[in-house]
Amino acid sequence: MSKIPALKLSVLEQIRRSIGLTKKDFAKQLDINESTYCTYELGVRTPSAHAIYLIMRFLKSYKPPLSVTIEDVLMDYKKKIRIKK
Repeated sequence: MSKIPALKLSVLEQIRRSIGLTKKDFAKQLDINESTYCTYELGVRTPSAHAIYLIMRFLKSYKPPLSVTIEDVLMDYKKKIRIKK
């Protein structure tokens, strides 16, 4: 089983910062453990498919415009696992 590379730090960090949340608050919004989220943002662990889903679900439900879109998250993830459009 091949390991999927972590999302770029900048993508997760851009999402969180554009919303104006701390790591703790963003993890709470995603309903995941803060330490788990921190490992994703730092690139120590690769977010699971479920974690990616939670991020996308949050972005879809967030009303003010964000600098990072769902498409940005998916495109970055696809690049990392080498999936073509």
